[in-house]
Amino acid sequence: MAGAFAHFFGRKFALWLACLLTAVGCAIQIGTTNKGVVYLGRLVLGIGNGFLVTFSNIYTAEAAPAHLRAVMVALFSEWVNIGSIVGACVTNATQVRLDKSSYQIPLGIQFIVPALLAVGLFFVPESPRYLVSKDKIDEGRKALKTLRGDSLKPEEFELEWIEMVKGIEEEKRMANTVGPIDMFRGKLPMRSSQAISMDRTNKTNKHPE
Repeated sequence: MAGAFAHFFGRKFALWLACLLTAVGCAIQIGTTNKGVVYLGRLVLGIGNGFLVTFSNIYTAEAAPAHLRAVMVALFSEWVNIGSIVGACVTNATQVRLDKSSYQIPLGIQFIVPALLAVGLFFVPESPRYLVSKDKIDEGRKALKTLRGDSLKPEEFELEWIEMVKGIEEEKRMANTVGPIDMFRGKLPMRSSQAISMDRTNKTNKHPE
């Protein structure tokens, strides 16, 4: 669902939606003592977090220079670990409180990242790959130029631009010959199940609760 949303509405809009859902989920949990409403807040927060994970990695992969792409995408998990440590420290510090603030403060700090991200998105362009995939060639080129600034020589910029356009054209060609059902053909089901198992194991190890 998240991937389809980002495909049709764009990476920036999808990230803003993720920030909104995360903030709403936190607000619901902070403002209620009803168990059912708390679970509703957890559901909204979970959807928002899922969107954040998906959209932020997509945007990072598409906006980062090729030689830094792997490192920048991999850093996401490090930031998740740092956030977990900060959250654990705050929770540990507020556990001695005997009022609602003992759980409202840990929940409240979850507003920080969505708020900073929502503001920061005003200062970055839409993903150039997304724009080109939607046939907005001029906007895509402008977005790439904004992201790269003066870090590339003109010929290096042109090379990256040409590679991007050709890569997207190839993706479109492949999209016409490969569909979702192909995940369940040949050896792909085993690979898909292995990838899902590894991802779930990773999440379980990070969040043992």
